Amino acid sequence: MPDNLKSAVIRAGKYELELNPLFDDFAEYYRTAIIPARAYCPKDKSLVENVVKLVYQRIFAPLYTRSFSSLDELNQAVQKQLEMYNGRPQTTLNISDVIYSRR
Repeated sequence: MPDNLKSAVIRAGKYELELNPLFDDFAEYYRTAIIPARAYCPKDKSLVENVVKLVYQRIFAPLYTRSFSSLDELNQAVQKQLEMYNGRPQTTLNISDVIYSRR
């Protein structure tokens, strides 16, 4: 969820927007969706930033002190932390978060 920056969003409307073609190709290549924050809605951006903070705290921070000899070893450790994070129930909704990994 990027801001409505000019390099990502060419034209922003209330109901439709036009993404930069290169940015759109980038999203398609990585099989993800680009949903820019609504104009003048700062609350949209904070929800995403909170998820980024949680992912850092729950996935990357536990691996900070470890050393990895290969990228595959690092990816396996991140995948294990991701599975633990996805299986952890939320305290308010009594469901678990699911962050999809690229396989």
